Amino acid sequence: KEGLKIEFGENINLVRKSQIERRFGELYLQLEDYDLAIQALKAGLRDLSVKRNKNGKVYDQVTVPRLASKLWGRLGEAYSQTKHVDSASLAFKAATDMLKQSFSSLTTQETRSGYLQDLNWIYEGHLNLLWRQDSLNPNLEIIDQALSLTEESRSLLTQFYLAENQSKITAGIPLDLQEKEKSLKRELADSRGYL
Repeated sequence: KEGLKIEFGENINLVRKSQIERRFGELYLQLEDYDLAIQALKAGLRDLSVKRNKNGKVYDQVTVPRLASKLWGRLGEAYSQTKHVDSASLAFKAATDMLKQSFSSLTTQETRSGYLQDLNWIYEGHLNLLWRQDSLNPNLEIIDQALSLTEESRSLLTQFYLAENQSKITAGIPLDLQEKEKSLKRELADSRGYL
C-alpha cells in the first residue's frame, strides 16, 4: 500500500488525473482500504469540477460525465463498506443523475451501450446497499426504497433501450413516410386538445 502514492506534475490534464485517481480508488477498494479509496475518489471528483483546462478549452462532454458517474459509483461502494449508508446512497444517486442528464446527448451506439452498462452497475450497487442495510436492521422503509429504486431502474433502462432501438425501427422507412407519420401524430395531439 505504501508504494501506491503518486505525485502529479503541474501540466497533467485534469481528466486524465481523475481517471488515474479513479483507478487508485478501485485498487484501494480491492485492497479493502476504504479510507484511502474515498480520498482518491473524492480527489478525482474535485479535479473534474474544473470544467476547462489551462488553455481555456472545455473538457469533453461525454468523457467527463461518465467518468464522474464512475467516481461517484465507486465512492458509493467505498462508503457502503465503511457503513456510511447515507453518504453511500447520496453517491449512488449522484452517479445515476450524472448518467441520466448526459444520456440524451450521446451520439454513438458504443457510447450509449457503455452508459447503459454503467447505469445498470450503479443501480445494482445501490440496491445491494439497501438490501444489506435491511438484512442488518429489517425495516419496511428500506424495503420500500429498494422496491422504488428497482422500479425506477427498470423504467429508466427500458426507456433508454426503447430510445436506443427507435433508430433501428425506422432505419428502412422512407423519410417522406416518417414525416407523414409525425404530421399525423401532431394533428392527433392537436385534435385531442380541442375535445
